[in-house]
Amino acid sequence: MKLHYIGLRAGVFVVALGASWKLAAEVDNSSYDEFFRLYEPPC
Repeated sequence: MKLHYIGLRAGVFVVALGASWKLAAEVDNSSYDEFFRLYEPPC
């Protein structure tokens, strides 16, 4: 049972790592775009 749990955690880690490599740039760019769209410089 313990090996199943370790294998499940390792599998989830690999999936999360792969998703972060694939989606990180898109999410990063989107967050910066949203931040600068809402930013109003002081007058």
